[in-house]
Amino acid sequence: MRSTHTVRISSGRHYASGMLLTKRQLIESFKPAGLVNHLSDRASFILTADHFLRDVEKVIRVRGHNFTATASTYLSVFGTDVGIIALDVKAPTMQLPLFSTQVLKPGMLTTTYGFGGRHAGRLPREITGRVITRIPSSLSKNGITRVTHGALIYNSPIKAIRGDSGGPLLANGRVYGVQSMIFDPFRKTTRIATIASTAEHLDSLARAIDQLS
Repeated sequence: MRSTHTVRISSGRHYASGMLLTKRQLIESFKPAGLVNHLSDRASFILTADHFLRDVEKVIRVRGHNFTATASTYLSVFGTDVGIIALDVKAPTMQLPLFSTQVLKPGMLTTTYGFGGRHAGRLPREITGRVITRIPSSLSKNGITRVTHGALIYNSPIKAIRGDSGGPLLANGRVYGVQSMIFDPFRKTTRIATIASTAEHLDSLARAIDQLS
């Protein structure tokens, strides 16, 4: 599917990526898997990496395919690097991928969408990869960002970089998580990235949407 579901978000000097999100999108994800892995809807929310939200100022600016918006309220999903932003106005109708209720498995092929390094781009980069292994938890070098339930991804030929954080990771047409951290020993970015899984937190995402509505 097209990558118009992914948006660039920024506040002050910080920017990241995110995915347009609706409550209906979550509800439909729990239905038996069929031939359709997406729906068309006007999103009121954005799914992103929680560590971006720690540095936001009063206004979050959103730029997507053929639209711009602002946001000022958000919530974190406790215990992992996932957060939800409430848009001030709804986004235009877009095709939005459904979530997987299953977890990633080693060897699965993935695509991560993100705006890392693309300050002026309207469409995100598509970063292809493969699942190395699932991980129960992960902690950033500074000890602040924590992922509970995640996976390590080997991306090639394009690496995930700063700014891709919060971008959705899809496999078999469904969302399995968001880009969280990159493995960069001695400030040298490698092809290994950490994903915050969403399957284990779908109920928490739904509750966050209800609180923000």
